[in-house]
Amino acid sequence: MPSPSAARPRARATASLVLLPALLLAACTGPGTPSASPSSSTGTATASPSATPSATTASPTVAPPAPTEPAATVAPAPDATAPAPGATTVDVVVTFAGWSTLTSAIEVGGYAATVETGGTCELALTGPSGATATATAATNADATTTACELLSVPASSLRGGTWTGTLTYRSARSIGTATVSPIEVP
Repeated sequence: MPSPSAARPRARATASLVLLPALLLAACTGPGTPSASPSSSTGTATASPSATPSATTASPTVAPPAPTEPAATVAPAPDATAPAPGATTVDVVVTFAGWSTLTSAIEVGGYAATVETGGTCELALTGPSGATATATAATNADATTTACELLSVPASSLRGGTWTGTLTYRSARSIGTATVSPIEVP
């Protein structure tokens, strides 16, 4: 049997091993930690603080940044759809482009990867022997893009052969261009 003096350090070590996790656990669930309590009106659990913060608790505040220079004013562009100097370049996507036998026209649709109002879309085509044709359409902003309304160039403005071109989105704040795949006109 061990002597009483040898058993004391072992008892202290065992007590330390038992108390240390308990103290660590208590530190994790100290005052101010939310605890679940049932709500009397709905019967579901809601979080509520288990203790009220003391008057000496500082609440963090974030002050707005101080202006470093006066706000710049932008004069309106002479043409509402002409991009201002430094306009943002946006991606433009052609969603369809082809010859419509139903309308006897080249029809193109697309959108700009921005959400804004007041822009326009322009279809610029180049055909056989350098012939050119254009169409312009208004735009409609939706949740994630700005869609071009249908762009249509009638057969009366075209010659038979292969036509290529670009779809350009332009607004006072943005500009972007996409290439239209070649289109065969009968």
